[in-house]
Amino acid sequence: MSKKIKTALRDLVDALEKHAAVTAERPSSSKRAGRATAKVRTAAAAYTAIVADKTGQPNPFVDFLDEETVISLRAERDAVARKHGEKKSGSAPTASSEPSSGKKSKKGDESEAGRKSGKKSGGEKSGGKTDGEARAKGDAPAPAATVTTADATAATLFTPPLPHAVTADPEVAGDTATDPERDLTAMTLVQLRAIAREAGLSGVSKATKAQLIEHLHAGATPGA
Repeated sequence: MSKKIKTALRDLVDALEKHAAVTAERPSSSKRAGRATAKVRTAAAAYTAIVADKTGQPNPFVDFLDEETVISLRAERDAVARKHGEKKSGSAPTASSEPSSGKKSKKGDESEAGRKSGKKSGGEKSGGKTDGEARAKGDAPAPAATVTTADATAATLFTPPLPHAVTADPEVAGDTATDPERDLTAMTLVQLRAIAREAGLSGVSKATKAQLIEHLHAGATPGA
């Protein structure tokens, strides 16, 4: 049998094996099954054409193969089937791979033990630190009460009262006497401050409208 015919026959057998594998693994995958079927048809057509060209026999699959070729092709087919079965089922390690696998397993056990030991010691350290922190927190004095934002805002808005009114001397009292016809309550704070400054009163800028009216009527200074 020529080398060309053997190659074409092996291609046909491989195509058939792949078609069988696809059908067994993914029977619902029409796309993969279609590609595998197309490869079988191509390989079969090529093989038939080569054999027909060489011999002219109408049925080369029956009449042309000799016993040696059949045995060789069956051996290759069985090898492909075994390889495919090992990949599918996750074959056990061979004898040559067992020693290295044992070494890796031993190293893996040692590293696992080291990690567990490290975690345990780390946990003890963290536990000791937690106990120490708890004791330190228990011994520490309670923090002083802090002033809330609302209290601080209220404190900044609080206006201290003016000092006790001091009676002015008669001359100042005479100068600050207001006109009965003039209504101080109808004036603005700016106008009241201007009148108070003209009257010689001090502390005008810090006084309120009510305080200015009261002190202008009393003829006393709001305070330095």
